[in-house]
Amino acid sequence: TGWAQIHGYRGSKPTSELMKKRMEYDLWYMNNWSIWLDIYIILKTFYYFLENQKYKKSLIINAIKNVEKVFTN
Repeated sequence: TGWAQIHGYRGSKPTSELMKKRMEYDLWYMNNWSIWLDIYIILKTFYYFLENQKYKKSLIINAIKNVEKVFTN
């Protein structure tokens, strides 16, 4: 989820401990989802992108997917 991504848990995880952490963020997101949380994630994603150009293109794609989720649900 975007929630795990903005906390640094994106892409493949080399250890089971890192994967566990990512899953914890995913579960937290699913249990606490709201439109405001998605908006926060989107804004934070764009902030990071604008502040640091080294973020990969996939981060923006995931932000766009979050926006699409808002409008399709």
